[in-house]
Amino acid sequence: MNKRSKILNTTIRLFVEKDTRKITMDDIAERANASKMTVYKYFHNKESLYATVGKEVLDNCYDALIMQYQSSGTAAERMIGCTSVLVDFIAKGHLALCHKLSDLNEDVGGHLVQFNTDVKKIMISLIKEGKRDALIRKDIGNEYIYHYINMGLYYFQHNAEYRDKMMHERTFREEYMAFLWSHIFTDYSGFTS
Repeated sequence: MNKRSKILNTTIRLFVEKDTRKITMDDIAERANASKMTVYKYFHNKESLYATVGKEVLDNCYDALIMQYQSSGTAAERMIGCTSVLVDFIAKGHLALCHKLSDLNEDVGGHLVQFNTDVKKIMISLIKEGKRDALIRKDIGNEYIYHYINMGLYYFQHNAEYRDKMMHERTFREEYMAFLWSHIFTDYSGFTS
């Protein structure tokens, strides 16, 4: 890993762990085992650091989504894969970080808006494909299905008790996912975990 990547990854971890506004370039340099001058070589100020961190985090998640979207498998399997990528993004604290950074940097805000638009396009595309292949219920509108999934992701992000149960209690997770997917898929038996 090159020095810039190490500093960037260190910054992402620090921003997730602590109050982003209180992190100094000195904190980043110390944690990355680099000089402050080296940090400034790659990131001229906190504004450019916020913009770069936000873009990096969103781009990494988007790349993982595209890999799932373009992978082999049914639309239902790929939809679950994309949802898993988003769950991981939330669980790592990266979505919350992007929201914090968007308050500090309008470029991050713009990237976040575009990211959400792109996620919706991917999910709606998978829903349409799933309906075409008779894997997803045709009696429910595409927007409803998208928002139903998005509602679960939102709750996962904002409810610590639920998030903890989903991450650490296998039976709860499997039963809940069976319940969730049973409302969308025509046959959800293979998608419970």
